[in-house]
Amino acid sequence: MKNFSKSPAFCAAKLPLRAAVLAAALAGMMVLAVTACDLNGDDGSEDAGGNSITNGDGTLTDAAFESHNTDYSILVRNNTNFRLVAFKGDLRADALIGGIPAHAQGHGLPLNTTLFNKTEDFPMILLTEEQYKANKNNLQSQKNTPFTRVYVFYNKNGDNNVHYEISAGLGGSNS
Repeated sequence: MKNFSKSPAFCAAKLPLRAAVLAAALAGMMVLAVTACDLNGDDGSEDAGGNSITNGDGTLTDAAFESHNTDYSILVRNNTNFRLVAFKGDLRADALIGGIPAHAQGHGLPLNTTLFNKTEDFPMILLTEEQYKANKNNLQSQKNTPFTRVYVFYNKNGDNNVHYEISAGLGGSNS
């Protein structure tokens, strides 16, 4: 009896099946890798130390308002009575930089390496914490009425020690 399992025709017939099994295995590994990256349930907004700055529901954690003395992206002086939420360039959850406490001086915003991956200038859009909380599911509704915008510069390979000032005269009476 002749053994056909070693014939070229038989091996060629098995090739599509082997490719399908390999593709399924690779797809399964990708699903596991993506799931493992988000097991904590948040939206991935983190500072350089890996500390989450938002909860799974989009609310800000206390870490969002902590000052970063070494791994910071932008330095700010908040001369207002408002806790502010900073965004890079657009009002989107994935553009959230971090929070700025009221009356903060020399406050270092977190360095999210996904947001700050190159040297560039951009408008830093600021909402009050109240604006953010009330509109976190529809941030674009605040596009024409943010608290303010500050044009800033981030240098990936150099100093970022310029302090950008948020004036006390913004947002009405700050006395």
